Amino acid sequence: MRRMFGEYGVYVDGKVVAFCADNRLFLKLVPETMQLLPDLPRQELFPGSKPYALADELLDDPQRLHDLLLALERALPPPKPKRPRTKSTSGRRT
Repeated sequence: MRRMFGEYGVYVDGKVVAFCADNRLFLKLVPETMQLLPDLPRQELFPGSKPYALADELLDDPQRLHDLLLALERALPPPKPKRPRTKSTSGRRT
């Protein structure tokens, strides 16, 4: 888990698969895993965001949650490589 957007992102092998926000668990929805999440309600993570699967009920079923997180990781594309930082020589503008 890493802090992001004032809440937390849940990572599996370097990929963000879920978010913990407002004491709730939101799973990413991708076409390959939509059939695995048909019974979960959909909700926006924040106003205007795309919908996520609200997975609070899976906290009582750790094996199913584990399986879904791994399926999400397999379905998501690899993360984009970060651009290397450039060093400023003076630190001031002229």
